[in-house]
Amino acid sequence: MIIKIVKLIDSNQYIFENKPYGPVDVRTSESETEEEKQAAIESLRSFNYAVDEKNILRLVTVCEKETIKKARLDSELLFEETIDLLKRQPITKIKNCDAAGYWVNMDTGETMPFLKPTDTQIPFLNQVFQTSRGSYSPMFSEQIISSKRGIESVEAFIRSIHWYNNSESQTRLYLRFLYKWIAIETIAKISFDEDIIPKLCLALCLMLSKYKSLIPNCNSEKLISINQNKHYKGIVRDEFYKCREIRNDIVHSGFKETNLINENLKLKLYLINSAYSCMIRNIEKVIHSGKDTLEEIWDVMYEFVIQDEMLINWVSQTFFQQVDNLISNNGEIPYDDDDIFY
Repeated sequence: MIIKIVKLIDSNQYIFENKPYGPVDVRTSESETEEEKQAAIESLRSFNYAVDEKNILRLVTVCEKETIKKARLDSELLFEETIDLLKRQPITKIKNCDAAGYWVNMDTGETMPFLKPTDTQIPFLNQVFQTSRGSYSPMFSEQIISSKRGIESVEAFIRSIHWYNNSESQTRLYLRFLYKWIAIETIAKISFDEDIIPKLCLALCLMLSKYKSLIPNCNSEKLISINQNKHYKGIVRDEFYKCREIRNDIVHSGFKETNLINENLKLKLYLINSAYSCMIRNIEKVIHSGKDTLEEIWDVMYEFVIQDEMLINWVSQTFFQQVDNLISNNGEIPYDDDDIFY
């Protein structure tokens, strides 16, 4: 049977409404039948959420499965990935309404809400959203990414931002660090034993390894000046190698959190956040240009970096200064995402 599954989310804005994200639609209550509206209200009340049409959005998908359970299982990851993409929109806050939502049998019209279970032994799964077919115009970059699922670079992109988003919910600093590093490895590492530090430095306009030989061909005086600053270049490079060592210790070597007492972890987190933010934006551009594999992306990444004047200006004017501040204060001064480019 053909089943429509709807997941309800609480969002602070409507910038996503009525737009397709690959196999998922984001809609408001205006797209629902009266029966569907009642199912949504019943489900929200079941999970003790206030029914506010201004904030509650619908994630919708359609699939063909033998049972409702199978449809929900198949859609669970799809919703999670879509929410990860939506969270990348500026100043966006999205909150899951637990498992609130409903399903519709598209053959018979039967509509049923997902209710809070009273039997805790029964697993309660997240739900799914509606599939749109055809071309969409205009499209957000997240929509374009979603429409290319199954392509290596896109799958890596989605997994990477999933890890990065999860890092923000970690209360232990070392776990936040580890999740962010995994996010970087997911999108930057092609082979098991690859050294990804040159790629991290490249994202910040610092050319190491094979990229160094390309500097003389660059027309940007600021970029050339950045790479002539051996002081900062050495600091950033060495800190990233320390980050890699910490990552290995956490994963493999009987790590203890007390091992980090003497580490300037806030400096390292700032470098990781900065590199990831700059890297992921340019990777998004490369994917839009038609590159389907990670190898293809990193083969042309240099070209996108040297053409990114906003990035080059930020590195030369803000990034180095913030690194100095964090070193001088041994990571004790706070910083927020506004200090990071993009």
